[in-house]
Amino acid sequence: MKAVIEIVKRFLFEIICGVGAIAGIVLIYLGMTSMSSIKQDMQTALGVRNKLKTAANSPNLINKEAVDAAKNRADKIMATDKNLIAKLREMNYYEPLTGSAFPASSPAQRSEFKNAYQEEVNSWLTKLNAGDIPTSDDIAQMRDRIKEDQNKRKELGLGSNEDENALVSRPEVRASIAKAQSIYLYATEDSFHQSEVANRSESAPMYVGRPPTLEQMWHAQLEVWVQRLIVDRIADINRKAASKLSQEGEKPWVGNLPIKELVSIQSTKYYVTDTGTRSAAGRNKTHPEPPGNAETVFTQNKSNDLYELMQLTMVLVVDAEKIPAITAELCQDRFLTVLSVEYEAVEPNPEMNGKIYGDKPVVQLKLDMETQFFSEFYLPLMPDEILTQLNKKRPEPPKTDGA
Repeated sequence: MKAVIEIVKRFLFEIICGVGAIAGIVLIYLGMTSMSSIKQDMQTALGVRNKLKTAANSPNLINKEAVDAAKNRADKIMATDKNLIAKLREMNYYEPLTGSAFPASSPAQRSEFKNAYQEEVNSWLTKLNAGDIPTSDDIAQMRDRIKEDQNKRKELGLGSNEDENALVSRPEVRASIAKAQSIYLYATEDSFHQSEVANRSESAPMYVGRPPTLEQMWHAQLEVWVQRLIVDRIADINRKAASKLSQEGEKPWVGNLPIKELVSIQSTKYYVTDTGTRSAAGRNKTHPEPPGNAETVFTQNKSNDLYELMQLTMVLVVDAEKIPAITAELCQDRFLTVLSVEYEAVEPNPEMNGKIYGDKPVVQLKLDMETQFFSEFYLPLMPDEILTQLNKKRPEPPKTDGA
């Protein structure tokens, strides 16, 4: 394996120039350690291209065909570099919740940010078509409906419904079935990361009416970006399955969709910047936190000059036979790397009271993952406090022709 990696590193520049589509795979699985040389190679290519362009316009050019061929090759290299950066931006750049939030903002703009944050989190349950188990009011309403149906049957002289299963006639069971058939998966507000700017903490700035600090906002923004990645992927996986079921004449619901519950998403608050100061924390069953450092995971990736790194952990309840497909689709077209996979069987629910996952075997799946945020895209947005923590500087804005 080491020999293969060395070969790929050795010919990385040629691979990028010839087969741009491979770039994403190389960057992810080599931990993007080779990206630092690409910029230098591209600068060299640009210098060669400029010299060739000057030579090509010379009236005393002797070997014009060879120079033109070399110039065309340099042009292709520069075009490939431009396409690669565009692809990286497409895969890795995420817009802030509000355009005026970073790198600095007024109290009014910070209040605007916190409102946008709450709206974003509130939208995720709708995007997932998610819900929870029936409430006591739901069960009471179902009890009234069952009683009303029984009274109507008596009025019509039909007696009791002998075909109805005694279990299903119970209001809590009927309410649980009705709820499961009306949603795609189970999830609540508690499924998402508890941010410092969330309304649910009495000490949070949003709760007491104070605007959050820039540092708190930046961490909240990162938490939104990380969680949105997962929410969008989960929604897309279930939506595709639901579309196929609908085409086949079946009604999609929790019981026949691949992802049946989003138990939790937790992310690291800080970037993973070193290997020795943070250890694994909070590995409880339902809301486990990410490992928190580089030493405890096989990639041993951490933030560097090229990108910042965050880790996340999610817990899902899924169709057991769909684990490989779900894991692959979660990582598709994004800089998400799976660090570890754990799962355990979920006990059947023959009473059909509460959460109903369907008639196929299901497991609780825990995934530790990591994702990168490229410095080139995010350093201009970072508040000064974050830049100081990272010992980095804000890049100078690009010069214009009139500067």
